[in-house]
Amino acid sequence: MNKIWCLVLSAICSFQLFASSDPISREELVSQSELIVIGKLSDRKELDATWSTATLTIRETLKGDATIKNLKMKFLAKPVNTATWTYSGDEDGIWFLKREGEGVKATWSTFYSGGRIPINVDSEEGNKQIAKALEEIKHLIVEEKRARGPGAK
Repeated sequence: MNKIWCLVLSAICSFQLFASSDPISREELVSQSELIVIGKLSDRKELDATWSTATLTIRETLKGDATIKNLKMKFLAKPVNTATWTYSGDEDGIWFLKREGEGVKATWSTFYSGGRIPINVDSEEGNKQIAKALEEIKHLIVEEKRARGPGAK
């Protein structure tokens, strides 16, 4: 009986970590992301009462498979207690993503509430902050590759 409770507790804790909006550093966000891209969502579709999808059209790949130009992104249709982010389906930004599934059925998701840095701003200060964030992200990706050694992607 104790093994079952341990498994249930472990699953709950894992889900809460996955869907958590607890602060993580940008370094952790970069290292946990399988794909970091600059792109824009379109074509939002409701899967059910909980989940929606949209197409993410990629303009630039910062980390991960640069051959991916479009992907299906899955996200919460409406905010809930454990995760408060959702997308209207037309957001532009720098996206931090993880893959769920394989092949043509694969979907991608932002695994953290800070999984997108908006890049459409109307102020010079905002543009400077975006440029600074992008520079930091690129630096962290280079450092991550360096730490993995020669030949790392």
